[in-house]
Amino acid sequence: MGSEPGDAMRTLFSPRGVAVVGASSRLETLPGKALVRLRQHDFRGTVIAVNPRHSTMHGYECVGSVLDLPDSIDVAMLMLRADLVPQAVHDCGERGIAVAVVLSSGFEDSEAAAGLNAELRAAIAASGVRVVGPNCEGIWSIPSSLTLTFGSAADRARLLPGPVSIISQSGSVGGACIRELQERGVGCRYFVSSGNELDLSTLDFCEFMLDEGGSSVIAMFIEGLRDGGRLRQLAARARQRQVRLIALRAGQSEQGRVATMSHTGRVATAAAVYRDVFAQCGVLEVATLADFIDAIELAAGQDRLPATSPRTAGEPVRGLGVVAISGGSRALLADAAEQHRVPLAQFTADTERTLGELLPRFGYHRNPVDTTGALIADQAGFEGVLRAVAADENVDTVLVQYANGGDRQLAGHAALYRALSAEAGKPFVASLLAGRPERTRPPELEGIVVARDPAESIKKIAWLYRLRTPVAPLPGRTESCAGKPGAGEPAPEQVSSCLDWSQRAALTERIGIPLAAWGTARSADELYLAAARLRPPLVVKATPEYAEHKTEAGLIYLGLRTPDEALDALRRIQAQLGPGTPVLVQEMLGGCQEMLVAARTDQDLGPVVAFGFGGVLAEWVRDICYLSLPVSAREIQDGLAGLRSWELLQAFRGRAPRDIDALVAAVLGLAREYTRSLAGWEIEFNPLLVGAQGEGVRAVDILCTPPPQRQHGPPKSSAASGIR
Repeated sequence: MGSEPGDAMRTLFSPRGVAVVGASSRLETLPGKALVRLRQHDFRGTVIAVNPRHSTMHGYECVGSVLDLPDSIDVAMLMLRADLVPQAVHDCGERGIAVAVVLSSGFEDSEAAAGLNAELRAAIAASGVRVVGPNCEGIWSIPSSLTLTFGSAADRARLLPGPVSIISQSGSVGGACIRELQERGVGCRYFVSSGNELDLSTLDFCEFMLDEGGSSVIAMFIEGLRDGGRLRQLAARARQRQVRLIALRAGQSEQGRVATMSHTGRVATAAAVYRDVFAQCGVLEVATLADFIDAIELAAGQDRLPATSPRTAGEPVRGLGVVAISGGSRALLADAAEQHRVPLAQFTADTERTLGELLPRFGYHRNPVDTTGALIADQAGFEGVLRAVAADENVDTVLVQYANGGDRQLAGHAALYRALSAEAGKPFVASLLAGRPERTRPPELEGIVVARDPAESIKKIAWLYRLRTPVAPLPGRTESCAGKPGAGEPAPEQVSSCLDWSQRAALTERIGIPLAAWGTARSADELYLAAARLRPPLVVKATPEYAEHKTEAGLIYLGLRTPDEALDALRRIQAQLGPGTPVLVQEMLGGCQEMLVAARTDQDLGPVVAFGFGGVLAEWVRDICYLSLPVSAREIQDGLAGLRSWELLQAFRGRAPRDIDALVAAVLGLAREYTRSLAGWEIEFNPLLVGAQGEGVRAVDILCTPPPQRQHGPPKSSAASGIR
């Protein structure tokens, strides 16, 4: 068994000595460049090359094999053919080397690579060596002057230290990012190209960087993660320590859609699940590499990020205060603010009165303010406007939109912005009009966010809001009922892999969601008996064990007002499915909002609950929120409020508001039961009917799909999951 990840990280980033295994005397090759990078930045520890054909190399001692390395070496960088790597890892373990950084490729997805991966995993397990990679570009540790890489990003005279650490599953993307941060003067502390992550993972590195304490920003380029629960724990720790987490994820196209039977799965693209879970955790996700670098620079340069607070009904809108020198840009700013959901503050009456006195008569004293070009020459008047806006209790961020020539005027205003920002405790953003700010920020602009145009300024302000928006704390046991039952709690009931309707109804009751009144029938007599107990109009449909999706198959009949109409529906369904096939007879509920509520296990982020717009249009509308489990009522409420269909749950054209409390309780009930007894299953209520406030919710069906590995016969063991 290897060392704990934290111990391995401390060794990796502060080693006594490193070995370059497979080093080359040819400086133009990648193994040759690795030695050049070590000398270039004056690593203070021992450096030894491993190559059986040399005794020295580029001024470093060279030994014939890993087994010949001295005790002072505790990290090895492996630059060998893929088939030689497993044995090299074994040898590292024999020599007591704690960490191997495997730059070798050849471990990607292929039939040949599968065998090599198995060999390497076995070598890691047997040797106790922790492995970075394979197929990575190495690591940087600026505090140790260590660049264990061949990458060109490290080919520079000086490495600039900074508060940012980067973890990238792509060496080239990570290298481009770290190079640009060096060029912009932001600097960095640690950089890890994590590669295929056969052993140490992005979250392992993130945890070390959080605990080490020298990074105020940790940025991750990822293709996939393994553990949504751990991500949430680390994100909560980052919030406590005021560390900003930023993510750029590859693979956000339609091709990432999950193939599944459920409506939830059909709309659950990897991008959608990651988007919502990142938001739940307080991780800032961006869409492009350029945005990734800009967001890192923004977060690294902002010491003051006061937390936003939710607005309650009847309160004035709190948000952005805009002072525009260019009148024409105000519409551009307003459009961008709506697109990025940046709220424009509602000024107080005192602020509007003050602005009315300061501005020319042809200016505009409400938000966004139009100072007109005349005021820019009046330093006292301009300062008075800025001071009034910054002091407004409803303003939490101030944006100054320049007209032409702003790139020349900005430097002269920077000291004023810094002073007002410190006085009010609010960030200041300066927006040019298609300007080109310097790549390296002049000292006088330190602490001021600068954007090239109105749209970019609003995008950066949206990032500021997301970085400082409070997230719900991790739910405690009493709220989420996560994990195994505690003392005094009943054990979760077992769930079989094939559920008939009565079992599904019992599961629905256990979740805490009431069903619309129902009965079942196989014959005319049974149907008449069921219909007599229910209030029309009725619904007759195939039971779910015979057809999960009935609309597409023509196996559901709605609005039936007489028993004879219901009998005709029974006969039509049995004509398709066979004589004696049971049907479900239900009361048809009107005046309800159709929503979707579901739970599933995401292949990357683990158990998630999903909720949003439901019914037959769910796949087309795609208005679904996904939250990692366990989940709290507050997180569900926040997720609902972020949906486009949120307005349908409010009072609407004379219709009473829907019962949001009952909907939240239904989602929470499913989340609890899923964690207790349904792990790996896919459970979906679509539609879940939400009545008016006080009327509750009703389920009319439940889709239950067992875990893929358990669809054929019983599992070998059911102890861990409660599924049999």
